Amino acid sequence: MSILRVLLACLLAAPNCAPQTVGGPPILNGDFAADKDANGLPDDWQAEKYRGNPVWGVEQAGGPAGSDCARIECKTNEDIGLFSQRVAVGKGGGTYRVVVQLRTTPGTRATVSCTSYSATDKWLDANYNMIVATGETKWVTCGGYFKHNDQGAAIKLALWCSFQGGEPGTVWFDNVRIERVDGLPPTRYEPERPEPSLSPADQSRGFLLFARNSLDLLCREYNPGLDERLKQLRPFASQGEYEPLSFGVYAARELPELRAAVSGLKSDAGATIPADCLEVRYVRHLSKRSHYSRQDRMSVPTFLDAKPAAVAANDSGQVWITVHVPDDAPGGVYRGAVTVSAGTGEQSVPVALRVFPFRLKEPADKWFGMYDGLHLPNGTADLETRYADMRRHGLTTVGFVGALGGKYSVEGDVVHADLEGASLTTVVAAYQKAGFPAPLVWLMGGDVKNYALKHAGGDLQSDKFADAYKALVKAVLRYGRLNQWPPLYCQPEDEVFAHTQRFEEGLRQLKLLKEAEALTEMDGPNVDAERAQQTYAFTDMLVYAYGPLLYRERVYSPTVWETMVNQFHADGKKLLYYNFDTTGCHPESMRFSNGFYIAATHADGLLNWAYSWARDPYGEQDDVAGDVQFYYPTTDKEAGGPSIGYEGIREGVDDYKYWYTLTELVKEAKAKGVPTAEAEQLLASLFADLDLSNLRTNMSMQGNWEYEGANERGDEVRRGPFKLPVPWQFAAYDQKRLALAERIEALARQPGAG
Repeated sequence: MSILRVLLACLLAAPNCAPQTVGGPPILNGDFAADKDANGLPDDWQAEKYRGNPVWGVEQAGGPAGSDCARIECKTNEDIGLFSQRVAVGKGGGTYRVVVQLRTTPGTRATVSCTSYSATDKWLDANYNMIVATGETKWVTCGGYFKHNDQGAAIKLALWCSFQGGEPGTVWFDNVRIERVDGLPPTRYEPERPEPSLSPADQSRGFLLFARNSLDLLCREYNPGLDERLKQLRPFASQGEYEPLSFGVYAARELPELRAAVSGLKSDAGATIPADCLEVRYVRHLSKRSHYSRQDRMSVPTFLDAKPAAVAANDSGQVWITVHVPDDAPGGVYRGAVTVSAGTGEQSVPVALRVFPFRLKEPADKWFGMYDGLHLPNGTADLETRYADMRRHGLTTVGFVGALGGKYSVEGDVVHADLEGASLTTVVAAYQKAGFPAPLVWLMGGDVKNYALKHAGGDLQSDKFADAYKALVKAVLRYGRLNQWPPLYCQPEDEVFAHTQRFEEGLRQLKLLKEAEALTEMDGPNVDAERAQQTYAFTDMLVYAYGPLLYRERVYSPTVWETMVNQFHADGKKLLYYNFDTTGCHPESMRFSNGFYIAATHADGLLNWAYSWARDPYGEQDDVAGDVQFYYPTTDKEAGGPSIGYEGIREGVDDYKYWYTLTELVKEAKAKGVPTAEAEQLLASLFADLDLSNLRTNMSMQGNWEYEGANERGDEVRRGPFKLPVPWQFAAYDQKRLALAERIEALARQPGAG
């Protein structure tokens, strides 16, 4: 048994291995048995209406052991209700564990949140997704942890029905407890199967190779079934494309240095793909948050390391090979082998790569990009390297986050800007060298506004501010025209729609940008529809949080969304999405959001936070920046490499390219009178089985574990696959892509199509 398994067994069996309870006042009436005034509501709990008309009560003998329990019913999508209780805990912070038993009607969401308040009842901090459970129709025990703010005096514990989505229905809660503990334990993955019974050959070589889709997160503790044994790898790709090959390795004994080597590939016609076009990497695990808004930690597959992997006995590792098909590779099936070795044994598996004899078309006027900045450990030193890497991953733009960085002066009422060597100038030079085809998106930083404010004596609404601000913007645009810059979409303030003061400042600058004839961008207009109407006329690019959703509410119906998008485009607006996943660890989320999601919802692209933003990317510091990383940099100790979510982005962009290529070929063929019925039928049916109704902002946009619960002590555990709440299995993405590829090839062969 591996050391990790021993530790796991210790955690499960011995209470002194887990965080210990160190005090803290108990929840009052946590079993909901007391109702002294006989009003049908549990004593010591506050029934609150967040929205609509929820119904609260105590259900007698409805609990898991036949005792009373709390009940919240939300009959429509407009209803959200909660029970809450203030727990006086005093200052000094600390970590608190909350354990609750709950069940729901099918599809209904139960949520438990904690909020820190000061002695004067000021909101300080919160975790609104501490426990989230959907469709748990049988009683389950769930647990979560909350880090109380150091300045807090009380914690508000809230039990929600239908908060942030889910189907209308009822949730039941019972046996709630909160207790202070001496630490925050990691969330653990629990395998659903026992350890496999390996064959003598597997035992002798020391490992079992098993099939694993690159979108399917492979935790170390996973136990493969013998029916998953890897027999061959059969990928497909077009000319010039990068394509991943992924498989798992289950260790029969400790493997200090797992290695994989791949031969060159050769077709029956004698064409070759040399071995240096196949890059071998190993999936590395790090301790990560499940979402930037949560305080949990879990060891998960994170990035592709060039260093050979070490796999503990009875654990699983993962090999990831990226094939780059040469631009001029003739069509056909290319064969070779990958050989895995680990000390005393090795095993070879055949590879049969099908190459389609065409290159994908890069879509015009589409934005696939990541946010990036200059205030990183390496500054501008690796800017060109980062941008070249983005282009290799199919990205067409960058969301540059940073100041203009020029030198400004005033002569009378005239503002002068020296942009030689400015931050934006440096970024544009690297951007152009990398060959990004789309306009650059600029999140402006604050120096333009701050200089104009200084010039105007701090009066944002004054004419003097307006004149200085527009003069600086015009100087940037003039300099850009003289130096043949790409167009700039300028965002004056970040995420203004949820912040009153920031909104007023952003709206003021937005209007001035338009008066200066700049292109403009605003992110998050779906967060507040009323404020979005105020900015609409002055905004050229609308960047919706997560996609076609009214923030924290619902997915727009297909007909309503189509009408909205058509109006946006008729008004000359570009529509993008942003921040589908902000961990870098979720490849399905990134593939879906950058590919078929964009095509199905008629958007113009997606921007995601962020390429490389962490101060300590390999550490476990407990802040948001430490968990937002799509490329792990090279350091004195680390070779670095792309996150698996970043590889998912490239796969998503390629999905879009396959769809776009066939769409364009159909247009060209129809213009030449070439029959296109089968291709049109495929395009019309491609998304017929795509149901977006279970998508919700934040957590579900990146995916969820099949089981997210807790053991009896309240320690969080996860089981099953990590999936987006869409009806496609992992294999469906390649199945749809293959159908597109075969139709592209067939249409190109039609007489007169060339």
